[in-house]
Amino acid sequence: MINTCIGISSGSFPELAATDLIKIVCKGDGNTVDLRYGKDHRWEDAGLKPFIDARIHISFIGISAILGDERWDTTALYQEAIAFSGYPLKVFAKKGCMNEKCRTLTKNQIQVLTEIAGASDHVLVETHDGFSAVEELLYLHEVTGAHILLDTLGFACLTRDPFSDIAKLAPLVRAVQVKGFDWTNPKKSLHVPLSGINLEYTVMILQHVLKPPCPITVETRAGSAIEDLSLLHSLCRISTLTN
Repeated sequence: MINTCIGISSGSFPELAATDLIKIVCKGDGNTVDLRYGKDHRWEDAGLKPFIDARIHISFIGISAILGDERWDTTALYQEAIAFSGYPLKVFAKKGCMNEKCRTLTKNQIQVLTEIAGASDHVLVETHDGFSAVEELLYLHEVTGAHILLDTLGFACLTRDPFSDIAKLAPLVRAVQVKGFDWTNPKKSLHVPLSGINLEYTVMILQHVLKPPCPITVETRAGSAIEDLSLLHSLCRISTLTN
């Protein structure tokens, strides 16, 4: 038995109401969701209550805020995030968010998010193409205490050495979002089922982040969420046994 939460991202089914998303999660023997806010996903209509009532764990709530971006001053950030007080919050980090010009803003943003989320390890910064690279994410954690949402596609786009970089980031990872894509060309890859990719790097990531376990969700636009979730259960078992 794996002591972790495995489930589906609302990004896989933006058209589904909360109750229908919960049915999909349960059909795949999942127990968690990650929820994207501000993108017109249907779960927003009923809010968090259906997930709470169904005892579905909420891995994190993704908002559109960008660390180091002046458009997201502390007032705008508070207004965006306050409805989700006490839950892990996922944000983006602009390239250069920790340079001399942006550092104070970034630190103030993290302070607001930490107060709302309740702890610094509930403030998650996504690995995402075009945003902060691995070394800046490490420095961001060192200075502010922010942690990492490891988006596998974003990580593949950022890294030149997956094995070295995941070893550096793993202690900071508090949630993982798994996607199916071509690891040899991630920047141009479309979403594909997990069964259609080389899973070497995905397994390598899971081997690192399952010590101790953290929530893992699947996001796909390939129509393969249930199949991906089943395969993810198997991959987590394999990764745990080979640690």
